[in-house]
Amino acid sequence: MNRITLTMLLVLLCAFNLFAQESSNKFENGLIIATKLQTIPPVSDDLLSENLKLWELLATDKKSFKRFIVDVKNEMFFGYKLEFSKIDGTNQYKLSFKSLGEDFKIPRPPAFDYTHFKQKTLSKYPSEIIVNDGDTIVLDLLENPKTKSKVQDLIKVTTTESSTNNYFSEFVEPKEFTVNNINLNLSEFKTLINKKVVIEKGNIPNSHIVGFYFRNKGKFLLSAFPQEKHNFQKVGYIENNKMYFKNDTDSFEIIAKENILPSKGKWTLWGRYTPESEMSSKVDDSLPFVFEAYSSLDEPAQKPTKMVLKYVNWY
Repeated sequence: MNRITLTMLLVLLCAFNLFAQESSNKFENGLIIATKLQTIPPVSDDLLSENLKLWELLATDKKSFKRFIVDVKNEMFFGYKLEFSKIDGTNQYKLSFKSLGEDFKIPRPPAFDYTHFKQKTLSKYPSEIIVNDGDTIVLDLLENPKTKSKVQDLIKVTTTESSTNNYFSEFVEPKEFTVNNINLNLSEFKTLINKKVVIEKGNIPNSHIVGFYFRNKGKFLLSAFPQEKHNFQKVGYIENNKMYFKNDTDSFEIIAKENILPSKGKWTLWGRYTPESEMSSKVDDSLPFVFEAYSSLDEPAQKPTKMVLKYVNWY
C-alpha cells in the first residue's frame, strides 16, 4: 500500500477553509475509488467554507468522474476529470488526470446558480500513472503562498470495501479517549410516564448528554457521568436497554431498542431537573415534548428527527 504525491497547483491569494469531505463510489469489477478533501495544516471538520464548495460528478460510462471546486467569492471554478482502467492480469490500475474541458458547465444546484462562473485552468495535470490496489494518491490542488497552507485531494483506489466508509484513517491523528467519548445510545426508544406509554417511537443522536422536556413537568438533562460543574445529581439508573429517572411527582422510563451504554449492567444515571416554572426559556406551546442531544453543555443542542406519539394527553 503506497502513498503517491502529485501536484497540479493553482495559486490562491485568499485564505481558505474547507470541510474535510469524504466520499466513495463503487465501479465495475468491484473497484472502489474513495476521495477526501483536506487542508494542510488541518482545519476543524466543523468548519465549512462559505467561499469554496466541492462537487463530484460520476460519468455515465462508469470509467471516469469529475471533481471540481467552486470559488463563490471570485465567481470561478476549477477541477479535473479522472479516468481509470484495470490492467489485465494484474491488481494494478491506470489513472489519467485530464482537464474538465472548455465546454464544461457547472450543473445548477437547486438553491444556487453558478452557471455563469468561469473555469480556471490548472497549470498542469499529472502524467498517466499506474497504481496498485490499495494505493492512495495525494493530489496538491491549491496553495496560499503567504501562509503556505494547501488544499489536497486524497484518492484511494481499492477493491476492499470499508464497513465504516472510512478509507483514510492513516491520515487522521489519534485523539485522547476520555469519558466524554462514551455516549448514550438512544437511536430508537419508547417513553413511559408513570408507566403509561406517551411516545411509541423516538430517537436522539448518540451523545454524551441528553435532554428531555415534557410539558407541565419540566426538563431533565441526563448523562452516565456526574458533570460536576453543572451540578448533576443521582436521579436514577441505566440497566441494559432501559433508563429510569423521576422527580417528586412522576416517574419516567426510556426503553431503547439496544443497550444504552457499551457495557451491560446497572449504572448510576446522573442528571439535573428543572421544573417548568423555573425554566429560563419557555418551550413553544405547540410542543408537548422536546428531546435534545449534547456533546457538551457548553455547545448547542442537536435536535432529533421526528417521533411518533401513541398518547399525548398525559398533561
